[in-house]
Amino acid sequence: MIATWHLVTVDQARLSEELCDLDAKQHVLDMKIRESADQQRYSSDVRQRYQAAQDAASYVGEMDRLMTRMRVMSRSISAT
Repeated sequence: MIATWHLVTVDQARLSEELCDLDAKQHVLDMKIRESADQQRYSSDVRQRYQAAQDAASYVGEMDRLMTRMRVMSRSISAT
């Protein structure tokens, strides 16, 4: 019989740590999206509003990938 309990514990710790890192990235992206939305609403410069819209679209794409990764990580943690 081979003892593998320590592998599961180490793997869970690594997954939990990575999930915490992803959570921090989510908060940063959320702030960037809010800042871009504010620039779109309140800037009097058309070019700044356009750039803010482009930035927001990019950040939303990053957020989608991040959230997908977080869902995978959460499932991996709960499966172990």
